[in-house]
Amino acid sequence: MPVSSPEQERVERLGESINYTAGFNEKNSEFISREAAHFYGGDSCLVLGPSESGEFEKTLSSHFKRVVCVDGSSRIINELRRKLPAYEYNISLFEDIQIEEKFDVILLMHVLEHVRDPQQILSLCKKWLAKEGVVIVATPNAYSINRLLGVKMGLLSEAHELHENDLRIGHRRVYDFDSLERDIKAAGFTVVEKQGVLFKPFPNSQMELLSNGQIEGLYLLGKDFPNYCNSLFFVIKPNEL
Repeated sequence: MPVSSPEQERVERLGESINYTAGFNEKNSEFISREAAHFYGGDSCLVLGPSESGEFEKTLSSHFKRVVCVDGSSRIINELRRKLPAYEYNISLFEDIQIEEKFDVILLMHVLEHVRDPQQILSLCKKWLAKEGVVIVATPNAYSINRLLGVKMGLLSEAHELHENDLRIGHRRVYDFDSLERDIKAAGFTVVEKQGVLFKPFPNSQMELLSNGQIEGLYLLGKDFPNYCNSLFFVIKPNEL
């Protein structure tokens, strides 16, 4: 992997300057972890784009004998290696890494909105997935209620627009249920499960002011209004499995 690759430099730069699990993002990750755990099985898990806090990844040790984390940011990987030394780590762009083995579960938690070619990454996952294994995908939702509120307030021209914070943290796109499913199917996958996670009416700074009971209530409310949740959540399998 050439260190001077523009994409590698971009990932390293973002990894140095952005904490993706800061503030309320950690709570959002917790809810996604809850949903993902229902679909865990087997002994091994590949995490593409792990969180630097390690809180999500820490929960995997009770489900899998082996966890491998891959990210292009050396800072994020080194931070995780310090916190969770029992796991295995690779510093690499997903499209550059050579993986010969198969994994029972592959996690793409808020990753596909960042990469150059989501279908390419999904196609690679097919090569790395064990028979009967699943890929679990989560991304931000263009039609989350807080983004729709932003449109009404004139902060966004339309729900898929990349606003200043999207660009700051390296988003290249914002999915909705239909567009994410199109990329998933175009890469040769079948959808096993799809749902929304967390009805989030306010920006992170305001969500942090709510009580735990209120936040838990919004998580449960999201099950009634999946189209307007903060995150899209898909469980997928290759067509040939």
